[in-house]
Amino acid sequence: MSSRFTNIAALNSSVVLLLSTLAFSAGTPAAMLSPIQGSTLPGSTATFTWTTGSNVTHYVIYIGTTPGARDVRSVDTGLSTTVTIEHIPTTGKSLYVTLYSWIDGVAQSNAYSYAQFIGTPASIWFPSPGDTLTGSQGFSWTGGSNVTEYVLYVGTSPGARDIFSKNTGTETSTDVQFMPINGEPVYATLYSRIGSGLQSNSYVYNASTNTPPAMTSPTPNSTLSGSTVTFTWSSGTASGFVLYAGTTAGAHDVANIHLNSTSTTVKNIPTNGGTLYVTLYYGFPVSNWRHIDYTYTEATTP
Repeated sequence: MSSRFTNIAALNSSVVLLLSTLAFSAGTPAAMLSPIQGSTLPGSTATFTWTTGSNVTHYVIYIGTTPGARDVRSVDTGLSTTVTIEHIPTTGKSLYVTLYSWIDGVAQSNAYSYAQFIGTPASIWFPSPGDTLTGSQGFSWTGGSNVTEYVLYVGTSPGARDIFSKNTGTETSTDVQFMPINGEPVYATLYSRIGSGLQSNSYVYNASTNTPPAMTSPTPNSTLSGSTVTFTWSSGTASGFVLYAGTTAGAHDVANIHLNSTSTTVKNIPTNGGTLYVTLYYGFPVSNWRHIDYTYTEATTP
């Protein structure tokens, strides 16, 4: 009888020891914090972050296109609870993540699924952000992925299009004429249509500080001296000029003169006391024309 009680006592002692050992060795596997289960990934690169769990000696993350697979990436992160994964597919299909936690030499896991990003928006590669733009500026960008059309806005404030806007279709470059020349910031927004939505990347540049020319003689709004007049102007930083003179605004029925100098003589100006309209075109370079308009009172022949 005493032997039986002794055996029971020994058995109970073994059970207590086993339970205490299991309690000591028990742990909790890590759980994903970000991205949130079921969410859409931000692009072809995503950062995964998880809890520490308890009694975990290291973590391994599998990423694949089917449950439990690792055909995209597998990483042993040691004791780090975060990892950034690049080159994730962006086909819009599901992505599967399995997070393994090693506890007492045994891998315990939690599984998650996400929606792949459906495409990658284009990004401008020329000019580089922060560059000083020319008067006539070309813009070029990458194709992105799954993009069906591009739209470029250029403006004087973020997201604005008061300088330029164009849907370029599938073309990945365009020229913008008549850029500002005041040295102020210029903002470009490149939109990429992916699926039914628009995604964008934004950039900041600097306008050039070109100086426009200015008419010095005759004085604008003055009365001309006769039918032959020499017009003179400061060059600013322009590299070419065209002078129009006409009897209506913007016309060149009196003169149409192309030149690289800052002075020209106009003949056969009417002398009936009417208005002469003078338009001075200038280029930064010549291919990027701007203009300044002036008016004069014609001389009167007795």
